[in-house]
This record gives sequence, C-alpha cells and structure tokens, in this order.
Amino acid sequence: MTAPLEDSVRKIICDSYDARDTCKAIAKKYGIKYRTVVSIVALYRATTRVTALRKRAGRPRVMNEEMKKFMKGLMDNDISIWLKEIQEMILGRYGVEVSITTLQRVKRGLSVGMPDTMISMPDAAAIVEPVVTEPVVTEPVVISENDRDSLEDFNTSTSDTIEAEEGLKKKLLEEKRLAGTEGNEMVESVVSVVEKS
Repeated sequence: MTAPLEDSVRKIICDSYDARDTCKAIAKKYGIKYRTVVSIVALYRATTRVTALRKRAGRPRVMNEEMKKFMKGLMDNDISIWLKEIQEMILGRYGVEVSITTLQRVKRGLSVGMPDTMISMPDAAAIVEPVVTEPVVTEPVVISENDRDSLEDFNTSTSDTIEAEEGLKKKLLEEKRLAGTEGNEMVESVVSVVEKS
C-alpha cells in the first residue's frame, strides 16, 4: 500500500482539473496512478474538498456531544442521580445503550461533583459506610473519705470498676442532695483521691 498523497499534491490535481485537464492527462503529467486521480477528483467534485478524508482509528464513540450535554444537565439538576438512571434516560431518549463504565469515564471528564459511590443502584447496597463511634467520656467520680477504704479493696475487672464508681457516684450525689449544701470539702478531697488513682 502506498502512502497517501500530501494535501499540496491534491491541491495541484484539483487545480489542474479546474483548468479543464482530464483525469488521464493529470495522471500522466504528474506520474500518479489514474485511479488515485479519479478518487481525488470525485471527492473534490462532490464536496469541493481538497484534503483527504481522515479515517478515525479505533472503535467509534458511543456517546456524542449532545448526549454528554444531556448527561451533564441531568447531573447539574440532581447531583444524587444514579448512573443507572442516566443510562436508562439515554436509552429512552437516544435509543443508545451506554455502559456504566462509559458513563463513569464521561462523568470524570465533565467536572461534575458527583460521589464515586453512586456507581449503580445494585452496587450501592454493597457499599457500607464505616460506623464512627465517639469515645465515652466519663465524669470524675466523687468518693468520700469513708468510701475510700472500700474502693481500695475492690479488685474486679475494669468494667466492674466503672459500674461500681457509677454506683458510688449515685450514692454520693443522693447523700449530698439529702445533706443540702454541705459537703464541698468532701467533693474536693474525693476529686484529689480520684486524680491519684
């Protein structure tokens, strides 16, 4: 297969044709095959085009610019729209079946802020958000001097200790409520005991 002719040579052939030369005379004059001259002249007569039609390499595109604009409009109107829904709308409107992979590729090129987790409806069930638990903050336990001895003898697991401290705290708060405003010294001493332990 020979290399395609440069556009400058094609222009010369078309100019010669316009000057009323025949295809056979043009082929002989420039040393080009007769069939090549006929093809160039036929294209020129049909389209007034001098340059060659360039064949596009690879598979033809599924989505044209109109479909991309339609998809962008859908995502601009509803950012939470599923790609599966867009796929169905394109099929209904244009009669073209577009894969989810193609929609993802086009979405990346459209610069629309749509979360990647919205791949398709069936896949969304498989995506599980991590559960974030906040740490438990416990208030300092108020323990009286009388209860310190019983607390030191308390040798159980950490969870049991926390439960015991909560029970003591409730007991002390009840005693404080019954005693009225008295017991401020007791609270200060208990806080210092808790800080030491």
